[in-house]
Amino acid sequence: MTEDARWRRTLDSLHRVLRGEQAVEDLLAARRAARRAEEPVPGPPKVSVDNHLSDTHTVVEVKCPDRVGLLYLVTRTFAALGLDIGSARIATEIDQAYDTFYVADRQGRRIEDPAAMDRLREALEDALLTPL
Repeated sequence: MTEDARWRRTLDSLHRVLRGEQAVEDLLAARRAARRAEEPVPGPPKVSVDNHLSDTHTVVEVKCPDRVGLLYLVTRTFAALGLDIGSARIATEIDQAYDTFYVADRQGRRIEDPAAMDRLREALEDALLTPL
């Protein structure tokens, strides 16, 4: 498949999701089904949650094997916890994802409560260990 064809397919899928014609989960399931064998969930993720790196946002670093739907799992988890992404740095080296997110609650504040920071880390670790 050419790069132009890949982008056309991606944009078509995005439009279907935005119009409510197809769910993201269905798109990811179809992509996995196109593979020959079901891949196991890669090894455990490393998630850190830090308030020392930014004055305005909580910094969440995710390091784990890259896979289809990884960013979807992370952003869905943030949304479920009521967090907004102020900015993100997404990087992949070979098959490893090194992603950094600057997040805040819906009032624009950092996550200061240690228990809430632990819940965020645990929720991401759980989400990243779950198959789509």
